[in-house]
Amino acid sequence: MISLMLMVPFTILIFGPFGTILGNKVSELVVWLFSVNRIIAGIILGTTYPFLTILGLHWGFTPVTIQNLELYGGDMLEGVCVCAMFAETGIAIGAYLKGKKHSRIREVAGPTILTAIFAGVTEPILYGIIMNYRRLLTVVAVASGIGGAINGALHVTCDAFVFHNIFSLVMRTYSPFFSYLIGITTSLVCGILMTYFWGLATENREDFEAEAENVLEDKKEEIHSDGGDEIVAVQAPLSGEVVKLEDIEDEVFASGVAGQGLAIRPLKGIVKAPCDGEITMIFPSKHALGLSAGGAEFLIHIGLNTVMLNGEGFEVLVEQGEQVKAGQPLLRF
Repeated sequence: MISLMLMVPFTILIFGPFGTILGNKVSELVVWLFSVNRIIAGIILGTTYPFLTILGLHWGFTPVTIQNLELYGGDMLEGVCVCAMFAETGIAIGAYLKGKKHSRIREVAGPTILTAIFAGVTEPILYGIIMNYRRLLTVVAVASGIGGAINGALHVTCDAFVFHNIFSLVMRTYSPFFSYLIGITTSLVCGILMTYFWGLATENREDFEAEAENVLEDKKEEIHSDGGDEIVAVQAPLSGEVVKLEDIEDEVFASGVAGQGLAIRPLKGIVKAPCDGEITMIFPSKHALGLSAGGAEFLIHIGLNTVMLNGEGFEVLVEQGEQVKAGQPLLRF
């Protein structure tokens, strides 16, 4: 409440008017540059537009854009700014391609690519990716500036007040359309290539590596059976992200009443034998099965409350009493 009492008046009386005035001055400067030299204006606007977006100053172009659409039927400012959106999308694609499966960067980049392509909203890329890796600030400036120079030189205009996304592209709301395609394609490709081959410094590599400690991919461990000194080599029955048992939203499992173990968020709907052994039990609802190996007993349970499905969506591939080998498919779901 104290924060709101301070920030609302400051926003209305100081920050808002300051941002509006500054944004208007920036747009006036850019319009003047276009009257002097369209290529230079395209380079400057393309290079700076991502940073203006970070600061929220890009909204200062809106009144000028609307006026240009009314007077001339097209706006050269947005005809250049569209390159920044595709440069940022290219960076997200390059980062996704560079990242390995289960890496942090893929978790961030994947959704932001969709947001950019389908909504034309690139702030998640700017804040979630570009601002976190210093070299990418250079990449976005260069990729946007090159595309901006091309669109400025070729007199590309945006002919409707739209968000720059796949739908505005399909509706051909830019002209000349072929020139527009050259500019945005150049920015997109530059963003991808520069990010993939140069934009990621060595100190940031861990974000692009798989989070091995949280992922099981045929990982093997050894456990001692309760019966004595016999060792049973165990591999994960599923590939996926490991979750601590106490974090499961089921009191029986979380409390350890059902035994020690772990949970896995599966990547594929197939369960494989964790070791050589005998199938000792198959639930009638097919959602769980038991396996015995060297005196150790294993329970593999699929999902929470899945007994309520009465077997729907489950396919058991083995029979009770059957001897199985490690890695042998046991159940599909």
